[in-house]
Amino acid sequence: MTKYTFLLAVLFSAGAYAQHKNQNSFTLKGHISDAPKTKLYLEEAKKVSGILYKDSTVTDEAGYFTIRGHIPESRLFNLRIEGRKQMREMATLYLENNSVVSLKGNADSLYKAEITGSADQALLNTFVPEFNKNLATITANLYKPYQAAKAKNDSTAMLREGGIADRKVIDGVSEMIAGFVSKHPSSALSLELLETLMKYNRIATADSLMRLIEKTPAGKYDLGLKLRKELDIHRRLIVGAIAPDFFQQDTSGRRIALSSLRGKYVLIDFWASWCGPCRAENPNVLQAYHKFKNQNFTILAISMDKDKKSWVKAIQEDRLPWLQVSDLKGFDNQAGKLYAVNAIPMNYLIDPSGKIIALNLRGENLHQTLQEHLK
Repeated sequence: MTKYTFLLAVLFSAGAYAQHKNQNSFTLKGHISDAPKTKLYLEEAKKVSGILYKDSTVTDEAGYFTIRGHIPESRLFNLRIEGRKQMREMATLYLENNSVVSLKGNADSLYKAEITGSADQALLNTFVPEFNKNLATITANLYKPYQAAKAKNDSTAMLREGGIADRKVIDGVSEMIAGFVSKHPSSALSLELLETLMKYNRIATADSLMRLIEKTPAGKYDLGLKLRKELDIHRRLIVGAIAPDFFQQDTSGRRIALSSLRGKYVLIDFWASWCGPCRAENPNVLQAYHKFKNQNFTILAISMDKDKKSWVKAIQEDRLPWLQVSDLKGFDNQAGKLYAVNAIPMNYLIDPSGKIIALNLRGENLHQTLQEHLK
């Protein structure tokens, strides 16, 4: 991420609402100006586990079209024009069986299309413009340092400044999502937005997230059941719980187990070479390491990389002296799954007995927390 528009793409492709008892079929009809005899693709916003539904059609000479079908799950879909991949040339809509959705828009700005249909579509129509407006305000000046670094071709500064800006954008996005969920707890959209909060670790505890989920129609949707299942994992990772043991290989192939560090305060740090916010936070973590390394403190970093060369290069560039391990499986990293990591940077601080005493520490909060425990 170095552009806030990417966050919008993530927001509306983060998952899907899945209702168990869908019947009949949906109808999507519409008109796209300046698009005669044009092929359109309708596909789920994110192919989570194989393609659940994909269809296409060709507009008539005046730009009108109709798509009918049955979908196994209600969810967000993208309607795009063949050969066009820009976000502005794509419409995001909510489809469910036994519904009729109408769309009217322009080929060059399909994201502004007027879409009517279900109650959730109406909420989506209200939320997106407000989201865009607020996001534009938030990001008005945030990326100027990044652009300045880019102009100087300073890759290190680009990672740092881009990561800082991205984190602030995520904070702003999280506040907007929380506000929507509070206003519309019965909407299926709230479940998907809650999943976004969970991805970015914006809910402090599993219990607080569960309280929000209980206000939504979670039992009717596969996504709600999925979130509940993930929360069961999170509840095993609360402060006071014993940190699950694991082992992975370091850059030289040596096997390192978390339990081998028992007796020390350990920061379990999940990161990746490609993660801007992670790289931006590394100087702060490095400062904390040098400050507390002689006070029974160390760091075990787990990379969510897939490419070893990129991983090793990032370690060298950021001059990270602590233990580094990975299984090079990306977000399928076994330690990452064990610790319910679905966004990075993410970390857990454990005490000498192996208990989790804090999590998601960044910036000055990392230094303050270490100072409190390493007196």
